[in-house]
Amino acid sequence: PAAAGGSGGPSRAHGRFDSEAEDTRMRARAAPEHPVFDPEDPARPGISVVHIDPTFNVRREQVKATIFRPGHRLPTMSLEEFADKERAEAEERARKQAAAEEGRPVHYRDLAEMGREDDEEEVDKSTLKDRNWDDWKDDHTKGTGNTKRI
Repeated sequence: PAAAGGSGGPSRAHGRFDSEAEDTRMRARAAPEHPVFDPEDPARPGISVVHIDPTFNVRREQVKATIFRPGHRLPTMSLEEFADKERAEAEERARKQAAAEEGRPVHYRDLAEMGREDDEEEVDKSTLKDRNWDDWKDDHTKGTGNTKRI
């Protein structure tokens, strides 16, 4: 019975595919003769790029203005200008640091290393600095910082 074209045989499946193929052929015959996109058709405009901003305004001019711009920021100064600016800033920092260290007292041991332990005024300044540091250390013993153990 299955060989004679019973239920589920190959002839039935083959018939279904034949009907789908015939259906496809009928649709193709009913399709219009002209192509979907004809570049010579004057009624169809070309592809246009537009920009829609958050307020839904379309601005082609904005897109045209930014089409050949790079996607990164361009430099505002040359390498030589940047190097000159950095050099000037470094010289200014060195000048300020030298001026700040000029009147600053140093520790007595540093005076001895520099060979200036004979200058009484500097020895007095360094002694005062060392005494102030010792007093601060006496007032603030090791471990008494912001421990959050109140």
